[in-house]
This record gives sequence, structure tokens and C-alpha cells, in this order.
Amino acid sequence: MVNHYATLLLNLAGENHADENKSYFTAHEYIPLVLPGALRDFHQILFPAGSSFYYRQFLCYCYLRVLHAANRQADILKYDTRITYDLDALKEYFRLNRQSNPTTSNPAFNLLLMGKYTNVYSSSYYFNSYSVIQNENLPEVFIYSEIDKVFLKGDKTGVARTDDMRIPLQFASNHLTKAIPLGGTGLSFALAGDFSQENLSNRFTDTANKTWKFIVESPFVFEFIEFYQRAMAKDTLIARMINYGENKEPSYLNFWNNHFNEAYKFSGLLNLYMEKVHDIWVKNQT
Repeated sequence: MVNHYATLLLNLAGENHADENKSYFTAHEYIPLVLPGALRDFHQILFPAGSSFYYRQFLCYCYLRVLHAANRQADILKYDTRITYDLDALKEYFRLNRQSNPTTSNPAFNLLLMGKYTNVYSSSYYFNSYSVIQNENLPEVFIYSEIDKVFLKGDKTGVARTDDMRIPLQFASNHLTKAIPLGGTGLSFALAGDFSQENLSNRFTDTANKTWKFIVESPFVFEFIEFYQRAMAKDTLIARMINYGENKEPSYLNFWNNHFNEAYKFSGLLNLYMEKVHDIWVKNQT
């Protein structure tokens, strides 16, 4: 057992049903519920479509933290007092911004990193390892994420090394390419070397499949007020969730409707949702 509240909140298969789903919060034997539309849409406000498994764990941690900040720890234990994680001891999500020095397979051409790396919701871990790969002996490259197992080109990703993921090099000077963005991470890079016209065909394109590798690390960031404001803009979906089924605990609705503090309002809203999900879980057990 991990914790029933957190398990239902995530609603992801436990690791006994999906080996890769190792989680601090999900019961190992848990099978996800099929949620009705009103609850499914609210769940997607909490966990946006396209979020990685790792990022969903991080969001779950953040929502549990909000409940603790609002002194609603008892609500987490309402349906089951057993709990195996300790939020205060969990250091998984406290990371630094770091990046390694890029390595190169050809010392005549180096890779320069620019900007600040930021993890995005689709990232599969708090760090990523990237390879920049020359396309045969052409003046163009592919970008590949070793962690997410995808190629990147601007805001596009692809699982295969296809022609539409090729990135032509553009030259800012005889010794530097123009910057190439690393997806939506905030980082970009340029290649440095002798790109002068008289040497271009003899130097860069004379050797093939050159590679550059580097590792970057960054904490995920959760800004509660920013999240809260985005969620409140989806008032129709929130109303549908509240009006679905029965609201058994009056204090939850009272927090949502009347409290002045956003953390308390959100805790009431989240508990309204969890009450309905728990009812569906109970029905599925009979």
C-alpha cells in the first residue's frame, strides 16, 4: 500500500500492472478507473494531456503539498490511514540547474550551449541526455533525446530519424553556425569550427556522422497561483465536476465557495473531486 488518496488522484496503473510505472504514490496493484466525462475533464486540468509519467508524479507531489499547506492532511488519510511516503523526506524534486561540457567525436568542431535549460511537461526525468548527430557527411544535423527517446526539431518531436527531422546548418560566420533551439527547453546550441567557404567542403563535410553529446539537469517548476488561475479559467469544466453526483461533505463545497485563500479553495475543490472518484472506486469493488 502507498496511499489510497494519492493513488486515486493519479489514477495510473501500479507497477505490478505496468513495470515501468515505479511511483512513490501509487499502490502497486492499482488498476486505473474509467472516469466519466465530467471527472475525466477535471483530471486533465490537474494532469494535462501529454504529461510524462514522471511529471505526473511531480504534480501529485505538488497537490499533496498544497493540501498540507492548507492543513488538510486529514483529508489525505480519510479513506485509508496507511501511507508509505514522507513528503518532507522526499528529495526527488529538489534539483539544481546544471549542464555538462559537451563532448565531440571530432575536436575540430565543438558544440556551444546557450540559454537556460527548463524541464517541460513531456520530460521523462529531471535530467536529459542529448545527442546532436551529423546527417552522413551533409551540413545538417539531427537532435536526439536519449531519455525521452525522441528526435527534436523546433516544437516538433518524432520517434524516427526521418527527413522532416533534419536540421540544416546556417552559418553566422566563418567559424560559427547560427543558434539552433533545443526543442522548447530554453536551450540552444551552435557549432564552432572552420566553416570558411574554401574549407567547408574539405573540412566539415569531409567526415561523416560526427556527434556531440551533453547532459542537462533542471528542477521541474510548479507555480501554484499561475496554475490556479489557469484552472479557474476552465470554470465550465469545474462546474460540471462539482455537479456530477453527490457532494457529501459540506465543508469541501464551503471551502471552495467561500474561503478567501486560494490554497484552501483549491483543497476544497480537490477534495470534492476525490470524494466522487472514491465513490466510483467503491462501486467497482462490489
